[in-house]
Amino acid sequence: MSAPHDPPAWSDSRRSGPPLARYRGSPLAGGVLWIFPVVFLPAAVLSLGRDLSMAGLMAVLGLVTAAPLVAAWKQTLELFPRHLVWQKWGRSRTVAYADIEGVRSGRRAQAAQGSRAGIIEQRFLDLRLRDGETITLIEMRRHEELAEKLSESLAEFREGAALGAAASRSGRDGE
Repeated sequence: MSAPHDPPAWSDSRRSGPPLARYRGSPLAGGVLWIFPVVFLPAAVLSLGRDLSMAGLMAVLGLVTAAPLVAAWKQTLELFPRHLVWQKWGRSRTVAYADIEGVRSGRRAQAAQGSRAGIIEQRFLDLRLRDGETITLIEMRRHEELAEKLSESLAEFREGAALGAAASRSGRDGE
């Protein structure tokens, strides 16, 4: 059972007041996978006059491959004093800082097979939760600032929680 100060896992962030900081995704989050909708969607248009079933197939493939890339691009992360809110696919997930075990920021290589581009690096931010789940944010705008601000917010929260625990222990010891 969660503590009274913990926000629910999926909630409406509007009740929390204005965020301390807001970060958005980037079109780079899709990396080399953007090649699929770039190929399939024009192929659908070019196939319209010749083969309607092929045009339909290409259009569906183009839209299906574009949807997760657009969702990664349009995701947002809002930082509040005691929690963060991650929005993707039209849903908001609220994560209390108390539920975050660790944060890892870095770069990972994504191979562009068959292209002259070779290897493309993407910046990532992994939030490891206490329940074992990991939330991965790829190519957020202002990535370095986000990693620094999130680390600061977590440190402030943990420092406040430690002070609160010490104060409650000293209050119990004095009775």
